[in-house]
Amino acid sequence: MPDQDGLEAIMAFRHEFPDSRIIAMTGGTDGIGVPNFLDVVTMLGARRTLQKPFELQALFDAVAAEVMS
Repeated sequence: MPDQDGLEAIMAFRHEFPDSRIIAMTGGTDGIGVPNFLDVVTMLGARRTLQKPFELQALFDAVAAEVMS
């Protein structure tokens, strides 16, 4: 994203749409490390997280779990 990183995007999205369900995906970060990034996005409100590379089935499963919850 040219104007913001994923953390900023999640915070902005959460502010604008507080009841939305977020599934965060990452393949790397700028210095905080993938495990820390996944912890941070969870604290910011991501309901599920996926680390790239992931199988398409993992994305389907995450979406299905959100639909069913």
